[in-house]
Amino acid sequence: MRWAVLGGGHWGTALAVYLLRQRHTVQLWGRRAERLPCQPGRTDLFPVFPECARPQGLHCTVDLAAAVQGSEGIVLAVPSHALRGLLTHLLPCLPPTALLVLASKGLEVPSALRLDQVLREILPEAPLVVLSGPSFAHDLMLGKPLAMTAASTDPTYAQRVAEAFGSAQMRVYTSDDVAGVCLGG
Repeated sequence: MRWAVLGGGHWGTALAVYLLRQRHTVQLWGRRAERLPCQPGRTDLFPVFPECARPQGLHCTVDLAAAVQGSEGIVLAVPSHALRGLLTHLLPCLPPTALLVLASKGLEVPSALRLDQVLREILPEAPLVVLSGPSFAHDLMLGKPLAMTAASTDPTYAQRVAEAFGSAQMRVYTSDDVAGVCLGG
């Protein structure tokens, strides 16, 4: 699958590298070029991942429209306070059939809305899966075993994400309890 991972921080970078290791095509987007791990001459992935070399094929950009163009799946891995703004900017360039995977955790401040509710306010009809679980970016980067849950009101979407993300390293369970997975994260 062709994936865009939106969020060039620790979690977004780890998810992008993980998807690349699973043989997907990945475009990593971040707001600031100097924070992205794809700078020319840079061999490390991120200051907190000094032991991890950048894999071949990881592409980075600060151009949101270019990042999502042609993507079959879009992973949203930005801090909770940045999600609404990102979705507003994403709206005009969102591929119509792209599956959205919400990998951000927390509640929106000051509304106290779950992040899936924020997404639904802006993109009410978008195919959505919430991906969450007991996991850390550093563990994902080091290949440690993880378990996650892919939750969606549409079981075919949850299964699609479970298949795309599932591996010997990451066991992905499916659920229809979107609110529970959001709050549990």
